[in-house]
Amino acid sequence: ASFTSIKNAIRDLSQMQSIRISDGDIALVETALSPKATGALKFTCTDASSRGLANPGIRRMSTPEITNTLRSVLGDVILGDSQISEQLTSLPGDTIVSEIDDYSAQPRVEVSFALQNIAKRVVELTDTAEASRTALFGVCSKDAAVTPVCVSSFIATLGSKVYRRPLRPDETAGLLKVYNDSSKNLKGLQSALFVLLQSPQLSMHIEEGGASSGQRVRLTDYEVASRISYMTLSTPPDALLLKAAEAGQLQNVANVKAHVTRLFNSANADAKSRISSFMTYYGGLSALEEPRASVGLASGIKTAGLGEQMLRELGEYTNSIFWVKNGSFADMMTSTDSFPRSDAM
Repeated sequence: ASFTSIKNAIRDLSQMQSIRISDGDIALVETALSPKATGALKFTCTDASSRGLANPGIRRMSTPEITNTLRSVLGDVILGDSQISEQLTSLPGDTIVSEIDDYSAQPRVEVSFALQNIAKRVVELTDTAEASRTALFGVCSKDAAVTPVCVSSFIATLGSKVYRRPLRPDETAGLLKVYNDSSKNLKGLQSALFVLLQSPQLSMHIEEGGASSGQRVRLTDYEVASRISYMTLSTPPDALLLKAAEAGQLQNVANVKAHVTRLFNSANADAKSRISSFMTYYGGLSALEEPRASVGLASGIKTAGLGEQMLRELGEYTNSIFWVKNGSFADMMTSTDSFPRSDAM
């Protein structure tokens, strides 16, 4: 798909008429749809000089990632609005079919429509609920004439939450133009808010990278921070990760490992779920067929429900190795521990 064909296709969609899409955004879509380079490192990186390099592009977020990202941007109170909750409930589920690549499928149109409806509802709330208006725009939004300082503060604060990094000057200028073109004051803030809530970053992982090496680019510190956080907790980077990114500390493998360990040790349910999901995928155990009844009969074992029991045992085994014993992947592969669910096991 060429830049021009993508640009024309997007702008021909009636649903996209109210959304401002820059040529830079379209270029990212073109990159994402281009054939991927072959021979890319996948699970293991043995070349130290290649660590931190990746293929620039876009990966869609899972539904939990979208929800957690919106929570970070909007807060629990706004996200708890009944109409917004209904839109979140309508988001499609996620299923890993066979390969990890299946998980990075094309963006889903249901997500685009849901985010547009959420954006409209959030703008409505800033009209009718003072608490929501203040939470998003700050106390200066109460003034009849919004000051330039207030506008700049709003754009910088909410923009950095949406993009998970400081806004670039051109991005800030674009949002300021939206504000100035929309009667300024509260209406201008609402217009800028609506545009921000339509940003691809709310449903996609966008990695443009910094320095390049052939067909691969070195991720920026903020992109590394996002990878660490979303891959461990399915959430945007926390304050410590963002501080490390700002200081340029995430090009160092030891620092990355320290933050991954910190997040996994946070006793967060999402972190445990991510580990269990990976082990289920790694072992090809998304479903276990029941052992043949004839085999069980020969050994005097009842096979009914045995497959489900084995999956539950794997979950308890994983929990014990990683969260109780603080073990490694090698421990996972070599331990003789077991957690039989019944006499049959």
